[in-house]
Amino acid sequence: MKTKYVILIVLLIIFGIFIIQNTASVTVSFLVFDATMPRSLLLILTFALGVFIGVLLPYNFKKHK
Repeated sequence: MKTKYVILIVLLIIFGIFIIQNTASVTVSFLVFDATMPRSLLLILTFALGVFIGVLLPYNFKKHK
């Protein structure tokens, strides 16, 4: 159980460093929409969308077989 907490603390520290180092604003354009946000938020949202699609797609393929 102690190992889990150590790993969690290390990951949280790495995540905090990541956010601190990626505070620059970026503008994202998609079709007619424009959004300005910190780079770290963009990367986190992109990662979350990829995980969501990665979890959803295999489920749909197994359902249709």
